Amino acid sequence: MIIQKMTQKKAKSYEITLDDQRTFIVSEDVLVKFRLLKGKEVDESLLAEIKKASVYDIGLQQALNYLSYQLRTEKEIAAYLKEKEIGAEDIQKICQYLKNQRLIDDVQYAKSYLQTALRLNDKGPTVIANKLKAKGIADNIIEEVLPLYTKEQQIEIAKKAAEKMLKRQSNQSHYQILQKCKLSLVQKGFSYAVVDEAMQQIEVEVDEEAEYAKLVKEAEKIIHRIKGKNEYEKKQKFKQKLYQKGFDLSLIQQYIDEEWLDE
Repeated sequence: MIIQKMTQKKAKSYEITLDDQRTFIVSEDVLVKFRLLKGKEVDESLLAEIKKASVYDIGLQQALNYLSYQLRTEKEIAAYLKEKEIGAEDIQKICQYLKNQRLIDDVQYAKSYLQTALRLNDKGPTVIANKLKAKGIADNIIEEVLPLYTKEQQIEIAKKAAEKMLKRQSNQSHYQILQKCKLSLVQKGFSYAVVDEAMQQIEVEVDEEAEYAKLVKEAEKIIHRIKGKNEYEKKQKFKQKLYQKGFDLSLIQQYIDEEWLDE
C-alpha cells in the first residue's frame, strides 16, 4: 500500500489516503514519528501500529483541548473521551499521563470548586459534597477538602440566603415563612444546627397589620369549608386550622371577636 494523499484537517491532524482508497486520521506527532510522506509504502503491520498510536495521540489532543476551557475531574475526562470513541485502554493511559503532568488533579479540582461555590452560590456542605461526588471526586478527597468550608462561613452564607428569602412577598403566616425558609436552607445543604444559628442572627420584625391581613384571607377560605354541630364546634375547628397555618392565637381570637358572624 502506498500513501496517495495527505490532507491537513486541523492544526495538528492529517487525513491519510492510501492507494486502495482507505483513509485514516493521524496527529502531527504520529506523522513525524513514523515519517509519513506521500509515496511512502505502508504494510498492514505498520498500518495497525500507526492507527494504534493515532488513537492515543488524538485522544490526548482531545483531552487537552477539553481541559483548555476549565478544570476537569478524571471522571469527566474519561467520560468525554468515551464519547469520542476512544478505547478504555487508551483512556486509562491518557488519564495517567495527564495526572503525571498535574493537568488533572482531583484534590485541586475539589478545592477550586469549593472556593468558587463559596463566592458564587448559597449552597451548604452537603450539597457541595454531593456535587463533587457526582463529578467523580472520591469520598476521601471530599472529606479532606470539605473542612475548608468553616462553620462561620456556613452561618454567614446561610444567613444571607435566609435574608433574601424573607424579603419575598408571601401570603403565608410569619411562622410558615420562617419554617419554609429553614427547610429551604436544609435543602441547600446546611445542617439544622447551622440553620438555627443563622436564623437567630437575623432580626425579623412581625408586621402585625400585614399578618392580620393574611389571616383574614385565610379565614375567608376556611370559614366556608368548616362544618360543625354548633357555633362553638365550628369556632374550635376554625381556630385549629388557622393555628396549624402558624397564625398567633391572639390574632385568631381578634378575627373571631371582630369578624365572626354567628349563624
